[in-house]
Amino acid sequence: MNTWIDKSEFGFTSIVNKNQLHTLGISDDYLYVILGFVTILICFWLIRPLVRFMVLLKWDDLIAYLIGGILLLSSLLLLIRTTGEGVQGRGGQLSYLLLGFVLFGACLCVLKVIKTMVKHFNKQAGS
Repeated sequence: MNTWIDKSEFGFTSIVNKNQLHTLGISDDYLYVILGFVTILICFWLIRPLVRFMVLLKWDDLIAYLIGGILLLSSLLLLIRTTGEGVQGRGGQLSYLLLGFVLFGACLCVLKVIKTMVKHFNKQAGS
């Protein structure tokens, strides 16, 4: 059984039979497009309630942080991919960069939670 495995792009084994897909006229490129479409669709359905919740709480800073984090992580992965040095060459610097990113996010999240709690307690004390 010939399964679709491409270790240069993905590190997982799929149960898709490549020969059956080629007889249907589906090439590897189309399979990558379908895989990308399905994964972003699943992420969209999973993330959407969280974004709605953050919008209801008016946590605009956290949403901006998450979008910025996605862009930062994507650009870092693109940088590693294009230079070809991989994790060994720039792993130390990138890990500290990502640690700073995570620490900023943790501080932002803690400050937003404290601010929301103070606002809630002030509203209850005033009523």
